[in-house]
Amino acid sequence: MKIQGALFDLDGTLLQSMEMWQQLPLQLVRRLGEEPPEDLARTIEAMDQRQAAEYIIRTFGFAVSVEQVLKLVEELAAEEYRQHLPAKPGAEVLLEQLRQQKIPCGIVSATQKELSQAAMERLGLWKYFSFALDCGEYGPKTNPHIYLAGAEKLGSAPCCTLVFEDALHAARTAKEAGFVTVGVWDPAGEEHRGEMEALCDHYIERLDALEVPKSFQ
Repeated sequence: MKIQGALFDLDGTLLQSMEMWQQLPLQLVRRLGEEPPEDLARTIEAMDQRQAAEYIIRTFGFAVSVEQVLKLVEELAAEEYRQHLPAKPGAEVLLEQLRQQKIPCGIVSATQKELSQAAMERLGLWKYFSFALDCGEYGPKTNPHIYLAGAEKLGSAPCCTLVFEDALHAARTAKEAGFVTVGVWDPAGEEHRGEMEALCDHYIERLDALEVPKSFQ
């Protein structure tokens, strides 16, 4: 099989940011004046940001608009992406390997594409990517639209496109759509590790553990 392109999730895959996203819904609800349940992040995990905002407004009865919630989320998260969040171990090694193999790469993330680009630029990794797409435009990763759009932009068929994901629901969607899935370990997804290992074509603990020419011959 000749790999023609690669799509990367951002949070928990390229960035060590899942802990921040687990805490952010709690911070948001507290900022709006209520005390959230500790499992709120898990409840909204498979939702895109708009769906999550609607859920929070409905659940807590906040007298705010979805747009106001999304703006507050952006404000809370933006500084972390622009200034603080580190890359996952081995990210640059893998991306350089893909570039040397002339395999184009894109980002497909629930995070706004502007923040994806800002984080990658700060880390010196944006040079490896042709684009970033976000679920705000293409819908949540419970459907394959964002992956199919990414493959189209790469000019690659799903069966020849790697998808790197740390979340089980997202990896399952990509797998069912015919992509070559690479599960990436993250502490936030440890409880689903066995399912990820069984589902994905490859499962790695570090990004630099994958050797593309050897793994996909």
